[in-house]
Amino acid sequence: MNSQTAASQWMPKFFGKPDAATYTASSVRALDYARTNGNLAFYAVGRKIVFARADLDAWMTRFRVDVEEVGA
Repeated sequence: MNSQTAASQWMPKFFGKPDAATYTASSVRALDYARTNGNLAFYAVGRKIVFARADLDAWMTRFRVDVEEVGA
């Protein structure tokens, strides 16, 4: 693996709200709603809110719809 490939595959461990929204294909408002309702863990670094990638992945997993459940 060359250095360019490694750099393109690198993912941050923490995301600010705009990047977290992009990562999850949702809106900042949806993240704020989940955060304030206790459905999404977060870190408050001073006045900045950040989300761990693992927490975002776990939150998104809750919305997974299994094809067999839908009746396909």
